[in-house]
Amino acid sequence: MTVTFCGHSQLTINYKIKNMLEEILIKLIDEGANEFLFSGYGIFDRIATDIVYELKSTYPNIRSILVAAYIYSGNYSDRYDYTVFPPLENLPSEFAVTKRNKWMVDKSDVVVSHVDFPACDSAQMIEYAEQKWKKIIKI
Repeated sequence: MTVTFCGHSQLTINYKIKNMLEEILIKLIDEGANEFLFSGYGIFDRIATDIVYELKSTYPNIRSILVAAYIYSGNYSDRYDYTVFPPLENLPSEFAVTKRNKWMVDKSDVVVSHVDFPACDSAQMIEYAEQKWKKIIKI
C-alpha cells in the first residue's frame, strides 16, 4: 500500500498533530502500507518524513521516497530511501509541482492530509484525490 501526504508548507509544529499523524501511520503500516511518498517541501511533509524515518527502526520494510518536481542542486535528505522524478515533460517549476502532486496521488492508495484553508495547492491536491476516489485521512 502506498501513502502520500498533503499539507500546508507553513505550519506551527504541534505535538497533537504529530501524535495523531504517528498513530495514523502505525495503523496504516499495520494494514499493509509500505511505501511513503514525500514532496520534500513544507512543515507538514517534514513532520511526516521524520515520523516515517523513526518508524523504520520498528518497521524495517517501509520505504520513504522523495518525489522531486524538478532537479535542483540542493541536498536530498538521508531520511529518504531514494528519489524519483516523475515524467513532467520539462514543465516550468510553477506547473511541475502541480503535475508532481497529481502523479503522487495517482500512485497512492491513501492520502494523509492536514489542510486548513481552501485556497491553496494542498486543497487542490485533496480535490484531485477525491475525484480519483482515493482514501483520504484528514487531520
